[in-house]
Amino acid sequence: MSYNNLDTPAGRDQGALPNPPPGEPQCNGRTTDKLAYLAGIAASVALNLGIEGYTDLDIGAQQAGVRDDEVLGTLIAIAPIVGIPRIVSAAPLIACTLGYDIDADFEELDE
Repeated sequence: MSYNNLDTPAGRDQGALPNPPPGEPQCNGRTTDKLAYLAGIAASVALNLGIEGYTDLDIGAQQAGVRDDEVLGTLIAIAPIVGIPRIVSAAPLIACTLGYDIDADFEELDE
């Protein structure tokens, strides 16, 4: 799945947008794969999708170079909008699809 062909809304004044800080994705009128996958994860959380909704997105996000801290930042950014219960519900599902072994960490706590 590629999001390279998503154009900005018609009539948007490109000159009105500030340049992103160094190291941030340069959109130049197009949505980067990285930003599109982060938006997809945010939408999946907002819609309260199950594990199936995150699997394809997280695999694609990893291939697009999305880092775990960027996913966490997205969850923090949308928390005031979707509510903490949705974040708490989605976080373990997203963590599992990113390859995080939650059970192993709980076993370490028991030791």
